[in-house]
Amino acid sequence: MEASKRNRRILVHLRSCLATPRFALAALLSPVRRTVHRPPSSPSPPRRGTQLPCAAEWMWCEAVRWREHGELGARRFETAARARRTASLALSNRKEFTTPHNGAINSLQVDLTERRYLLSGASDGSAAIFDVQNATEYEAGFIAKHRSILLVDKQHENGHKFVVSMAVWYPVDTGLFVTASFDQYVKVWDTNSTQVVNS
Repeated sequence: MEASKRNRRILVHLRSCLATPRFALAALLSPVRRTVHRPPSSPSPPRRGTQLPCAAEWMWCEAVRWREHGELGARRFETAARARRTASLALSNRKEFTTPHNGAINSLQVDLTERRYLLSGASDGSAAIFDVQNATEYEAGFIAKHRSILLVDKQHENGHKFVVSMAVWYPVDTGLFVTASFDQYVKVWDTNSTQVVNS
């Protein structure tokens, strides 16, 4: 009898805690525990005239605070950080990439050494390289247009005959890249001469 009263009190307490947004995030992010823990004290209310942070920023600050106090596990904090970074992504309205491909793009990769060149492989059997840092032209003064600086397609003497399923950079040098195709060939290309080094 005594145990059921205690369980009811805990349940009522949890329901009242979940009614407020501050505790709602704690309930979602913190691991399930047998005892009820009080979260750390909330920050003092802002002074009159100061701008309040948005709800997402406030919840992130609370998550950081819970992690500092040990009430939020490392994995859950990592998940919350990853979700926050993903939610903050936005498309650039100052860069445009003009594609030379006539089909869907199957593979994209930025080079790992300079982080400057973008390699793409498409379903029309072509592979292209773009310079991400230097635009080929500007439209309306501030929109940077990027055109491919290298294109290998079916008309190339060593080009793939079918869909390019994967295009990746050589890990330590931008002078080489590798393409794989449904024509059952994997080709290693030299970016300077646009010739196949190995097939």
